[in-house]
Amino acid sequence: MLKEGREYLFIAEKEINTPDNKKHWVLKGPDNKKYLIPSSYYYDYGIIPGFKIMCRVDKINCQGKIYLEPRHPAYKEGEKYEFVISSFAIRTDISGNEEKIMIVKDLFGNEIPAPFPENSTPALYTGSKVILKVEKIYKGKPVFFQNSSPAGHFAGLRYGNTYKFFAEKIIKDIEGKEIIVARDPVGKIHTIPYKYYKHYKIFPGKFFRGRIIKHSRNGPWKIEPENPFYKKDQTLTLRIKSTSKVPSENSFILRLIDEFGFTHTVLTSKIPENDSVICRVLKIRKGQPLLALL
Repeated sequence: MLKEGREYLFIAEKEINTPDNKKHWVLKGPDNKKYLIPSSYYYDYGIIPGFKIMCRVDKINCQGKIYLEPRHPAYKEGEKYEFVISSFAIRTDISGNEEKIMIVKDLFGNEIPAPFPENSTPALYTGSKVILKVEKIYKGKPVFFQNSSPAGHFAGLRYGNTYKFFAEKIIKDIEGKEIIVARDPVGKIHTIPYKYYKHYKIFPGKFFRGRIIKHSRNGPWKIEPENPFYKKDQTLTLRIKSTSKVPSENSFILRLIDEFGFTHTVLTSKIPENDSVICRVLKIRKGQPLLALL
């Protein structure tokens, strides 16, 4: 069985189109099982049928789905490399404060946000070369160490508890993604990815309830806003919208639609006989319920 955080040798078998009309590479793992990685993230890796590549098991979710991160052909995590600055920008850090950042280009021409050096000498400008430490590789691109630290970020609040937060504004973060800047009951500022909670209707100037959760084993704590549609352990009756075979496994994907018009997916070993199924909400993560068939 593959273990999270470890690297294994995989062999690329073929490139396919998945039911969502996106291209993926089918990889055969050391356990002889099939795994998928999105082709678009690794276009420059030179993957072809028969290509052997080391991949790290980045994450294994509650449903047992395994996410792989192929070893980058040029960069190693924890090492320093030279990058060229293509532009500068003002973005928002983890505490909701504006900070100056650089946009640098990697070896393949991808533009990546990077923290601005605190005491850079000489002064940096567009076209300057800068040495940066790669924190990790994610979706085929290097991620750099950030100046902001989450230490003490949730001082006075307890992990796992739910609190009332005030949404102050919606702005763009260091990567150009929209975030909700929220203030907690003791006055500290936090940020929440907006894209996962657009359907929650969390607007600036409004209060909302949120639970403090752990994003990952080694990552900073995050806030999961209270879902206005579902509750943990709730049972739902959902209509089957469509079914499709999983290319890499002997199972099927059920696409389900609920009473609110939202679409969900669950895995099953066989296609149900009826046109609806009953599911239980195991948990809610990133604004979506994780469902289990009953």
